[in-house]
Amino acid sequence: MRWTVLRRGSGDVMGDHLSKAERERDAANQTYFITLAESRASLVSLPVLAFVNAAVLSLLTFTIVASTAFYGGHRAFLFLYYVHIAVLGFCGLVLFLSFFRAVIFRFQVFFSSVMAVFAAILVYTTCMMPIAMITLVIREGYGMFDLAVFPVVAALGLLYVCGATAVHVWLLRKRLREGHSEARTWGNLVAASSVYNSKSLWTIFGVVMIVPNVLTQGQYLTTTFGVLGFLLFATVVTSLPVEFTYLAYLKSQDRRYWDVRPRKRVRTKGEVRALVKKVALWVGIVFAVFVVLLVLTKLGMSDSR
Repeated sequence: MRWTVLRRGSGDVMGDHLSKAERERDAANQTYFITLAESRASLVSLPVLAFVNAAVLSLLTFTIVASTAFYGGHRAFLFLYYVHIAVLGFCGLVLFLSFFRAVIFRFQVFFSSVMAVFAAILVYTTCMMPIAMITLVIREGYGMFDLAVFPVVAALGLLYVCGATAVHVWLLRKRLREGHSEARTWGNLVAASSVYNSKSLWTIFGVVMIVPNVLTQGQYLTTTFGVLGFLLFATVVTSLPVEFTYLAYLKSQDRRYWDVRPRKRVRTKGEVRALVKKVALWVGIVFAVFVVLLVLTKLGMSDSR
């Protein structure tokens, strides 16, 4: 892989005027971000990020946001609805452009910046969904935001996300001063594949569905699920826009961080089936969980009447 090549020119910051420790630190940082560019932040993943954002945002937009804005009569959510529609259009445009890989890999600084934007959108979508679950109410057969609770939860959530982002910025600065460890560098290579392991997916699904139910004995399932999901996503996913943004900056300064365009190859039928199964599994889990929570919430409200 290209990330093992660490030489620089005579006028570079890794020149002879640096100490051995400083050269090792800079080499470790360079290696980390080159592996990042070729793994988790690879431009090959751009359409994947666009698709995931579009899928989750569509589910959120055309259920709770639309119901709150149109059926609930809360016109303040119309602005949020149209913003979501604009973002969905942007995701669709990027999905279309992803078919022209020559363009994507030619303008890497721009599209790496788009990757950073998509990472920020991913933080929004993965955090907004749990917030919707926390503040979910059923009125006239439609799932809506509970406007008595939503502003408070949204404000607290925004503060937590900002705090988590600030922590990740501080951690990045700290690692740049000390040098990224080999464990984190290798983590770039295994993180992208390990998350798709079927055992991991079903373990996550089981924990998310069973643990809140046990803790609450079937009560407040939606709220507990939402709180746990929000804390998980807001804590972990906020690292992506921080690192992706810094990588886009590095690409604007030095082409050695540019992603290598992969050779075009024809996928086998087995690879296509495996990819379809992975996508279907993620979409199915998200949709099934949301439907189950809507049904449970509706049944709970019926019992309370």
